[in-house]
Amino acid sequence: ILPPRLHYRRDLLVSELRENSDRSSHVCNIARFKKFFSKKHNSVSALQYHIVCGTKYRHPMLTEAVDVETKTILAQTCTKYGWTLKAMEVMPEHVQLFIEASPDNTPSSIASTLKSISAVHIFTSFPKLKERKFWDQAYGPGDAITGVSVQSQRKAWKST
Repeated sequence: ILPPRLHYRRDLLVSELRENSDRSSHVCNIARFKKFFSKKHNSVSALQYHIVCGTKYRHPMLTEAVDVETKTILAQTCTKYGWTLKAMEVMPEHVQLFIEASPDNTPSSIASTLKSISAVHIFTSFPKLKERKFWDQAYGPGDAITGVSVQSQRKAWKST
């Protein structure tokens, strides 16, 4: 039970909120909530990962046709597994992915799935690349998995 003074303040705040809020702003907030969060039957989440996958020894292997094929297979893999690919940048020696996934998927499993499927597909499409290893080790110095916001990631990618 609240002391009389606090109880009065709480009631005042509640009445102010009711007077100042209209139905349209409430609906707008719900729509904004649904846009940024994924909801399951018992949880609400917004997990987004910045995954950087480097090629072995940072050799510039992702050029021209390999670049296009890598983008295609990574996008298809994300769709197949139910991950939302927010952004992707392919450089000659590494790939940066910004992925939204459910809490069921760990960042390491996402990275290893993307790397294994893309390596097999690229090796079948470009047999000459089989002479050397394609991706660097899962947790080598070239890889990074971080949880970041969309705004900070866009700022970082625009500055490069």
